[in-house]
Amino acid sequence: DLPNRRYLAVAEKGQKGTVSIYDLHSLRKRKVLSHADCQSQEFVSLAFSPDSKYLVAQSGRPDWMLVYWTWEKSKVNAVTKSTNAQNSPVHQVMFNPQDNTQLCVVGTGIFKLYRYSEGNLKQFAVQRNEANNYLCQSWVSEDRVIVGTDQGKVILFEAGEMKAEIAVTTHTARSGMTSAAERSSMVSATAGESASSTASPVRAILSYTKGFFCCCGNGLVHGYERSEEKDREYYKKAKEIEVPVVASDVQGSQTGGVDVGREVTAIALSPSEDNLVCSTQGQQLYTMILSSADISKLGERPEFDLLSHPFHWGPITGMGVCARKPLIATCSMDRTVRIWNYETQILELQKDFPEEAYSVALHPSGLFLLAGFSDKLRLMNLLIDDIRTFKEFTLRGCRECAF
Repeated sequence: DLPNRRYLAVAEKGQKGTVSIYDLHSLRKRKVLSHADCQSQEFVSLAFSPDSKYLVAQSGRPDWMLVYWTWEKSKVNAVTKSTNAQNSPVHQVMFNPQDNTQLCVVGTGIFKLYRYSEGNLKQFAVQRNEANNYLCQSWVSEDRVIVGTDQGKVILFEAGEMKAEIAVTTHTARSGMTSAAERSSMVSATAGESASSTASPVRAILSYTKGFFCCCGNGLVHGYERSEEKDREYYKKAKEIEVPVVASDVQGSQTGGVDVGREVTAIALSPSEDNLVCSTQGQQLYTMILSSADISKLGERPEFDLLSHPFHWGPITGMGVCARKPLIATCSMDRTVRIWNYETQILELQKDFPEEAYSVALHPSGLFLLAGFSDKLRLMNLLIDDIRTFKEFTLRGCRECAF
């Protein structure tokens, strides 16, 4: 969203990729943007300019076009192809927070800086960076960008030139940023570390006043703070914050790897920089008051708290609405049944099952639930803190049920 927090841009996939812009005050759609020359069915990354006047959108395959709009007038100022000669994927585009005319694009073997001038986006400070898969980026100053890679590294660029890199691991003692001149020694110094811990991709990165946060490893957000030593600026790891293990993550790991649901995919910081929020691959939202992370006991890793309540992490396959109470029941492929109160907007009950339910229905009284499973249709009581079966019907694979 924009620096003034008033508008939200949403990229929508379809026969032709579009961008819808909503006014968050009125909750109405303000603009729908698309470009005739874009062959892609989607835009993979969006960014507003720091003064809120411009929007840049990165289209997906096959053409990977970068479109620069004056969005309120639906005017296309410039278009360029941002991929490389190999037509590699582009992952993210961002404006320089100090300059409306400067952009950074990152992707697989792609790190490009663009400047808008006289109706064109022109690349400058050209570098050859074909060895790395850059997944995410964040500007830390007017001419510095930090970029995360799929090999668990954060790389610092200054005026387009690679200046330093850091290997993000859970070993805090040896996590320091090295200059370009020191990288060869760093490789040998961390060889043993790499052998003992598989490199995880840096999925998201976010700069703030003191340094930056990045997501790397299963359920971990790493916080680095800027420091100076012998007239050399570098970043030192200050904290690690962990996403707690919940039942849905463990169940999800049975089909997708260890605790797959805990992997952090995006992070955001409040304007006052005291509240960190993250989303996970398991479709959950978590929050952490940073002052509480700072005062955690030495050697203990602080944990995020749920922002509101746990959501389904798998597709919702059935839903039932209660006639006399403000309740909705849902079932999902994540093998849970949940009861929601749509007036208070809270999760009232959650029940984990050994298999997924195909269908659910709520009794008009709000006291009973029907749920169809692969072997039986079950009638259940809704208790204060549990959903308990009291009658079963031999109906296999019941995908529709009702009172």
